[in-house]
Amino acid sequence: LGDIGAFSLQMGKTLTCGEGGCVTTNDEKLAEKAFSYHHIGRIPGRPFYEFHLVASNLRMTEWQGAIAYQQTLRLPEQTERREANAKYLEAGLRRIPGVDPLQRRPEVTRWGFYFYHFKFRSEQFEGLGALGDELQRQDPVHPPYINLFPTYASVQQLGTPTYADHLERFLTTSRPLILSYDHYCLMAGGVDKPDFFENMELIREAGLRHNVPTWNIIQACSWTPEVRQPSETEMRWQVYTSLAYGFKGILYFVYWSWNNDDYASAGIVDNTGKPGRLYPIVKQLNGEMLALGPTLLRCTSTGVFHTGPIPTGARRLSRDAILHVPSEVPLVVGFLRDDAGAEYAFVVNRDHDRPVEFEATLMRHVVGVTEVSAADGKDKPLEMVKNRIRLSLAAGDGKLLRLQTRFAY
Repeated sequence: LGDIGAFSLQMGKTLTCGEGGCVTTNDEKLAEKAFSYHHIGRIPGRPFYEFHLVASNLRMTEWQGAIAYQQTLRLPEQTERREANAKYLEAGLRRIPGVDPLQRRPEVTRWGFYFYHFKFRSEQFEGLGALGDELQRQDPVHPPYINLFPTYASVQQLGTPTYADHLERFLTTSRPLILSYDHYCLMAGGVDKPDFFENMELIREAGLRHNVPTWNIIQACSWTPEVRQPSETEMRWQVYTSLAYGFKGILYFVYWSWNNDDYASAGIVDNTGKPGRLYPIVKQLNGEMLALGPTLLRCTSTGVFHTGPIPTGARRLSRDAILHVPSEVPLVVGFLRDDAGAEYAFVVNRDHDRPVEFEATLMRHVVGVTEVSAADGKDKPLEMVKNRIRLSLAAGDGKLLRLQTRFAY
């Protein structure tokens, strides 16, 4: 379709050798120029240390070349399999109102898919529910989900007057198995987006109203100068506030960094496949969630409240709560109840920069408090004197407390 073609062989591509790429052309001058650009400005037939262009060392290693060559031998069979799978999927999608797979042009004899694209007509929103049903029918092991915009999306992006309307429309017409969203709030200069907790509350309420589990995608990188790379305590803060709001799933953006010098080590795994700065942090957090998970998965959020300066869209902890904390300490307090009726309080330090230590007071019908350990999930009794306990929380950290009561609260 042009004078020169370019193909990426990076790790996520249809044909991959881990990193690198190739160009094709039938123009000898262009071929010579492309060779020179990838070979630090040298040209064939000239002395080794002559440099004819300002260029870089973009040479693929012999090992990568060998892998790429072997991959080309497998490509025809893999392409046929992909196309057969795409035709099977396409036949099912065409039965869903509002979902339009791309038309195949008659001159296209073979389609080598990288992404599978289709059009979705928003005026027939109901098609999303049928699409989810069809995907679930074809692959019952892996639940399909659609990740929603955050509250800072525009009205044009949402297609509704308010974010709450967007959630209600999506849940009632699409019937999703999971309510997933992202809200990347960590901006440059230490600024946090002000509607982070408002978004959490709207998602929490919508999930409870429709009995759909909620997921949050955590900001785990920087992709522009306006967005900062999260620190260890900011990663913990995002995860633990999500758990306090009763969310059942945590994902990360991104797991694997893209090939960009400025942000090459920004993700959990860097762009060479090696563990990045956040890898041990996420490993630790995932281990803690595995320990707390058996308890949290049985719980339903009954309310989430704040102390200290109250963020936009959040609610202040009231005097009649089962647990009281000093009003000036910035905390998130999530109350939960498990399927046996046991009461829990998830207390999180809302300050992702500084630790806090404070005294919490419990109502008189609370006869004991245990902390569900983030190390092994076991109950650890806390000393309670005159219905008061002492809590220390590292920056962004939280504790899940099981409240033993004389009667139902």
